[in-house]
Amino acid sequence: MNFRDYCKLTKGTTISCIKICGVVFTSICVFIAIVFGYKNESFTDAIEICIICFLLGNVLGFLIWFLAITTAYRQVKTIIKFYDSIPNEIIEQFGLELMERPQNSRYYFLQLDLLDTKSAQQFLYRYDKKNVCITMINDSDNIENFQKRMFEIKKKYKKEHIILDGWGLSKIIKWKDWQKITSEEVRFVLERLRTVCEEEDLGILNRNDEYDE
Repeated sequence: MNFRDYCKLTKGTTISCIKICGVVFTSICVFIAIVFGYKNESFTDAIEICIICFLLGNVLGFLIWFLAITTAYRQVKTIIKFYDSIPNEIIEQFGLELMERPQNSRYYFLQLDLLDTKSAQQFLYRYDKKNVCITMINDSDNIENFQKRMFEIKKKYKKEHIILDGWGLSKIIKWKDWQKITSEEVRFVLERLRTVCEEEDLGILNRNDEYDE
């Protein structure tokens, strides 16, 4: 997927983003301009400044749109590249698929998640150029004192590189180790995350439970 294809795919989001940003920035600039004009008792100056602010507000709207769409596109391009680098054996055995992240397309540009579709529970695969995270999505809303639990899990499983974050329980794997990983080693990671989730009572979400960001 190139940038042009991504722009076409997110055309609705682009229109919404430019409109909202343009209105917000123009309104702020117009308000400031009117106040400035009244203070100087010059309505003509205020009108001229309002026109300038209208143009400036829309330019800022386009700038915000460009920053938003390029950031989102980089995420999509990165996750696609990561997916393409995974051996077919692992992709087929665990049913790894790129799926559109559930979110309001009016306010958020398209982003993709790499999910395991064959396991009984939901596993999310993430990549940040240095590490790969395999995350078992859990019911974090029902975890009491989440910040405290994050610290406890990090300390207790430090040697295993297992952490609790906003996505769920995650196993961090260095990129150089991931490049040599086998399907059996991936399966061991999944089983280990299940075990830790159960032992720590972190709330396991099954395949049929709703997945949310």
